[in-house]
Amino acid sequence: MKLTPVESSNIKAIGYKRETLVIQFHKEERVYLYYNVPKNVHMNFVKAPSKGSFFARHVAGKFDYSELVLA
Repeated sequence: MKLTPVESSNIKAIGYKRETLVIQFHKEERVYLYYNVPKNVHMNFVKAPSKGSFFARHVAGKFDYSELVLA
């Protein structure tokens, strides 16, 4: 899946496929998968002027997630 770079001090890039939101954070280059995320949440995330604020209000604590461990 291709991740799209975003302007944010906390979030490096985001992607979306089949109700899975992928977020790469600047800190330690960690990547997390958020499951069962509606398409409109992703679209609003992309459009949000502050990615960090949108993440805190609309994603964090609202969806199951896991860390993608790259070998």
